[in-house]
Amino acid sequence: SYQIGSRARRNQQLAERRGAEVANLFEINELIIRRMRTGVLVIDGAGRITVANEAATALLGEDGNHLASGEVRLAQAVPELARRLQRWRNGFNEEEQPLQLAADLPEVLPRFARLLADSDLTLVFLDDTTVASRRAESLTLSTLGRFSASLAHEIRNPLAAISYAAQLLEESEDLHDADRRLLQIIHQ
Repeated sequence: SYQIGSRARRNQQLAERRGAEVANLFEINELIIRRMRTGVLVIDGAGRITVANEAATALLGEDGNHLASGEVRLAQAVPELARRLQRWRNGFNEEEQPLQLAADLPEVLPRFARLLADSDLTLVFLDDTTVASRRAESLTLSTLGRFSASLAHEIRNPLAAISYAAQLLEESEDLHDADRRLLQIIHQ
């Protein structure tokens, strides 16, 4: 009985440690999701918003506590997003067009994913298109900068060769005045 009791105490301690680890991981996950820049919504099978992170509430222009209460239906809060979700659930491919939810809010591009294979919960990711367009603009500008540096290098090398050849020609004693004038033009 002593061994059984000892084993039970060890198992109890292990269960308590694992429980604390799970609670810590849950808190870490909550913090990560809350602080993500991508909006995240969890929608149940009845169309209710059960989870909404800070970015989602900002992108939807809603009060965060009100939105994630589990009482708000997506169709009431954002009818167009609810329509797209329903189309996705019916097997249609996602629309690639951004969605303007309100005049004073940025455009968002919604993406949908099933939370679990046999669950009716759906994850909705809301990507702010202004962030994506800023990234694309930054990438375009850096590519343009590399291209212009490469182009300048390609122009500079032949010009240096021409300048060097003109200097060698200037050193020649058999040049006429008209040829010297042409060399001046080359240098200019």
